[in-house]
Amino acid sequence: MSIGALQMSRGIIVHLFRADNGLDDSSIPEVLDMIRSGGPVVLLNRDSVFSDLHLSSAVMQAARSMIAGSGRARDPSIEVLRWVSGSHQVSRAIEMAGAGKRTRFLLAVCLPGKWPSGDDAHDLLPVLAHRWEGELPDGLSDPGNEPVFGGRVALNRLGLVDPGNIDDVEAEKLILEAVCFSSLK
Repeated sequence: MSIGALQMSRGIIVHLFRADNGLDDSSIPEVLDMIRSGGPVVLLNRDSVFSDLHLSSAVMQAARSMIAGSGRARDPSIEVLRWVSGSHQVSRAIEMAGAGKRTRFLLAVCLPGKWPSGDDAHDLLPVLAHRWEGELPDGLSDPGNEPVFGGRVALNRLGLVDPGNIDDVEAEKLILEAVCFSSLK
């Protein structure tokens, strides 16, 4: 079921899991047992996360809201899920970005035990330098020929229109704008 793991910054680890027949009631405890995280774990449908930059931005925004006391969810993992989806409503966030029975690829985002800390809220969590060089991070260079993140599929899953004639950089900007400006809705 596990494909690989990606070490991001500040102790955040992202695990990619494949569930060919979708997730069932026994899958989630199995995933949680495999990763043994000391902090909150966010379970996401891989297809709802455009890229590592999208995920980093959502984690930063969630940390800001929790530290400021303006978070809409009590649970840190749900607050991150809410920011990934760009939705204020927890039920809508779960529907758009959460793992469900039809999830084929699951991202388990393991946050550090003391998350969030003040550092997490002040600047965008640094993403791996490999990303800027157009390479996949070590450890997920060939995860079973599956992409680590959902890419353009995330545009539709999160309710954004895929304009089709723009490149991936512009498409990623659409996602980041949705995450950043969701605080203004």
